[in-house]
Amino acid sequence: MSGGSLCDYGQYKIGEIAREVLKLIQDNEKGYYEGDYYDPETNTMKKRIVYGYDDEGNEITDKPEGWARYTPETIRTFKHSYLNLIEAELYAHRIDWLISGDDSEESFSDRVGEDMLELKNHINILVANNWKYQEEDIESTS
Repeated sequence: MSGGSLCDYGQYKIGEIAREVLKLIQDNEKGYYEGDYYDPETNTMKKRIVYGYDDEGNEITDKPEGWARYTPETIRTFKHSYLNLIEAELYAHRIDWLISGDDSEESFSDRVGEDMLELKNHINILVANNWKYQEEDIESTS
C-alpha cells in the first residue's frame, strides 16, 4: 500500500513546513529578493535584493550592519519549531505505514527507533554547521 491512510500523505506537508521554517532560519541575514534587473555596465541580469525602505519609501539596497529579518529570540523559536516539525513528520510517516499495513507493529517500533537515530544525526550535523544545510541533505533525511 505504501501509506496514504493518514490524511492523504499529510506527513509530507508537515515536512514541507519544516523545510520552510529551516529556510527562514538560514535566510535570516539575507535581504528580500525583489526580482531581477538588467545591469547595462556588465550587460547581465542581476538579482535585486532589498533590506527594507527608508523614511521616504526608497528601497534600501545596501545591507545595513547587523541587519536581520528576525530577532535572535524569534530564530530560537523557529529552531525549536523546526525540530518539533521534523519529529512530527517522522512519527506521522511511521504511523501512516503502520495503519496502511505496510509495517507490522514490531517493524513499526524498530523503524521509529532507526528513524530517530537518523534524525538525531541530522540535527547534530545541522547544529554543528550553524543551521546551514544543503537542500539535498535535508531531503535525504526525510
